[in-house]
Amino acid sequence: MARNALIQVRRDTAANWTSVNPTLASGEIGLETDTGRYKIGNGSTPWNSLQISLKADELRLGNDYLTPYTGFRNAIINGDFRINQRAWSSSSTSATYGYDRWRVFHTGGTVAMSSQQFTVGSPAATGYESPNFVRLVTGGQSSSGDYSVLQQPIEDARTFANSTVTISFWAKAASGTPKVAVELAQVFGTGGSPSADVNTLGGQVTLSTSWTRYSVTMTVPNVNGKTFGTTANTSSLNCNLWVSAGSTFNARLNSIGTQNATIDFWGVQVERGSVATPFEQRPIQTELAMCQRYYEKSYALATAPGTNTAAGLMLFFGTTAGSNTAQLVVRFLVPKRYTAYTVTGYNGFGNSGVWEYYRSGASNTSAGLTVDLQTEQSFRGYVETGAAYVAVQINAHWVCNAEF
Repeated sequence: MARNALIQVRRDTAANWTSVNPTLASGEIGLETDTGRYKIGNGSTPWNSLQISLKADELRLGNDYLTPYTGFRNAIINGDFRINQRAWSSSSTSATYGYDRWRVFHTGGTVAMSSQQFTVGSPAATGYESPNFVRLVTGGQSSSGDYSVLQQPIEDARTFANSTVTISFWAKAASGTPKVAVELAQVFGTGGSPSADVNTLGGQVTLSTSWTRYSVTMTVPNVNGKTFGTTANTSSLNCNLWVSAGSTFNARLNSIGTQNATIDFWGVQVERGSVATPFEQRPIQTELAMCQRYYEKSYALATAPGTNTAAGLMLFFGTTAGSNTAQLVVRFLVPKRYTAYTVTGYNGFGNSGVWEYYRSGASNTSAGLTVDLQTEQSFRGYVETGAAYVAVQINAHWVCNAEF
């Protein structure tokens, strides 16, 4: 059955929309699976006689963009830096996580990663009113082995294997025109004798001092013949945004060089296909749950671990065992990536490595925490109370870290 529709096509780089009003029969507008572009047949000529090649964000029906992509296009978690369970503000230690799922690696000079807030009404891109972005400040780097790279490990090195992938992000420099080298690294996990990492450079982009969206398209190598580590769920596809790299990395990164610059990032996306589709912002409760596969805590979302607070304390009321221990089984909100995670306990006063217990003759007493019986869904923690088969209460904060 024919359908009369207003099709709007952007035909030039000035972002002007031209309206055409064809009558399209069923099947006369579609997506070419090999190119990722739309084509339109007008119903009076064969399908291939009228083709309009358009990027995914350059065709829309009325006010709705027509796109073959639905939810979960973006393999990056927390690409807009909304989730900050660590209540983190800044760090200068290499391999330290800040915003959920994001860490920076560096050596040489000084490198600081910090949490930044947008001015309300002034986001990186129109239509994306977002609270946060991340800033990397690199200084004093000049040696051949110096580098600075913002990274997110995407779980499973099989992700996008043998596929075309587009990486996009908004960025700006405080001054000058520094470059960012965009790389995907296949890391084959731990345990046994896994294959060596495979690093694939997507390309370089040159920044300006205004928020601008950049993208590179690349092909991720296949994993034929590769050996994965024997420890489950430890392989990854690392998205690396290099902001500085000495001559040791010239062949790997096409000689980006050491760069001492202040660079801001927001809206990172890694997706299948040859075009950068509109940035995907999932519901915040969904994004939080995705983050909690890798990091979860008892504290309130905006409260830093180790804070002196009773809010979020887990309480256990029962009796001690014959071994004088009081035990508490903690069940996670979200199953964890693997079982070799670390658990750090805190009492209500923010002291690390201990839980607090109350019993007759020993109230408000802290004891060292022991963790065992770790599964993806739960762990057991216990403390020595000094008395068997007596009534006891445990007050417990905890942080579980299952990051790479």
